[in-house]
Amino acid sequence: MRSAPFSGRHPDEGGVRPLTDCAQQRFRKQKKLSTKKHIKKWLIIALWSIAVCTGLFFVLAAFRTSDQENCTSISVTITGTQGDRFVSEDEVRKTVADAGVREKMLVADINIRMLEEKLERNPWIKNAEIYIDKKKALNIHVYENIPVLRVFD
Repeated sequence: MRSAPFSGRHPDEGGVRPLTDCAQQRFRKQKKLSTKKHIKKWLIIALWSIAVCTGLFFVLAAFRTSDQENCTSISVTITGTQGDRFVSEDEVRKTVADAGVREKMLVADINIRMLEEKLERNPWIKNAEIYIDKKKALNIHVYENIPVLRVFD
């Protein structure tokens, strides 16, 4: 516990007791140290705040998607049976075109969920995964259903 410098009335005598030169120097030194500690504390808080704000800015800028850009291309990949395909790339592109999705349209206007559901209504399509990559290309990955039995006439 630090004792405060005494420059007021002495409690016993009722008079004023001046600080000695040594006590005054010690008081000034303590005041300087506490001021330096206070400034150092706020400087550290300010620097951490700036670092956190800068980090948040860069994270938000990295994850920001620009929906106001045009779709550059449409890529279709079909996975499933070997050899004879039951779903062709042309069928998938036609379904996409019927849904109103075209190249050069705004990315924000493409309803990916609706497009996946429309493709999955085809009985030969097991699953459709659609996403837009960093280059603003619409990627469609279709998984074919594998038939249990094929009947030839």
